[in-house]
Formats: sequence, C-alpha cells, structure tokens
Amino acid sequence: MMIRNTTPMDAKGMFDVETACFSEAEAATLEAIRERLELFPEICFVSEENNKIVGFINGAISSFETISDEFFEEMKRDDGENVLIFSLAVHPDYQQKGYGRQLLNQLINQSKALNKAKIVLTCKAHKVDYYASFGFENDGIAESTHGGSQWFSMSMSLK
Repeated sequence: MMIRNTTPMDAKGMFDVETACFSEAEAATLEAIRERLELFPEICFVSEENNKIVGFINGAISSFETISDEFFEEMKRDDGENVLIFSLAVHPDYQQKGYGRQLLNQLINQSKALNKAKIVLTCKAHKVDYYASFGFENDGIAESTHGGSQWFSMSMSLK
C-alpha cells in the first residue's frame, strides 16, 4: 500500500472509487473531483495497491466551520484555518484493510503541518463511531442534506 499526494491524472481513478462507494445522488462528479485536485492539492491523497487507486481523501481549505450543500456545488479557496473533508472513500474490494485509516491519518497530519485549527466532515450515522475513534466529536445532525441523505457533522480541533 502506498499513500501519496494526488496529481490531476488521478481524477478518473478517484471517480471510479467514489461511484463504487456512494449513490449516484451523493457521489461527486468527475468534474468536481478535478476541481478539488486543482484547488486543494495539498490535502488530497490517494492510496494505491499495485499502481491502482483503491482509496482517496479530499476536501477544501476554508474559513467555514461547517459543510453546507453549497460547497458541493461551488468550490472556492479562501485559505481559512479549517480543513473540510468532502470524501474519504475506499473501494469496497479493499475495505476493512486499513486504507481509510491511513488516508485519514495522513490528512490529519498534513492539516497539523499546515497549522490548521480544525477538521470538519459529515458522515452517515453508521460512521460516527469510526470517526470518533480518531478523536472527532459528533456535533449533531448536519444542515447538509446532500444527495437526499441525513448526515452528521463531526469536527476535530487541532489547536
């Protein structure tokens, strides 16, 4: 297993993983993934096995402290103090093998190195305990209804 920063060439492989993990309504488009890679390369990572992308994590750097549906529609870089995670996805064939844990730890360490104040994410109810195991706090039901789903807002203070 190898974890590395993304390149623009990774977008298609990331999209393939995204669509294997999320419903059509929830999954990011190929264009959205390309935009994230362009705007926020320092917090986008892939996990590879035999030169194949099997997982990734991406998001945004922002002054906002919550994730709203608007973030999924229009990406902006404002170089704020926070990191917003949009996707942590591992292809179903590679889940339960530590890829997601390593990707998330990579992003946490990178966020600290960038001197960010907080990491924020949204997840479904069945993932709350997973993120809590890293030190994220459950901030309750998120405002976002992205993809028609109920999400929980979680955050981790870094300072």
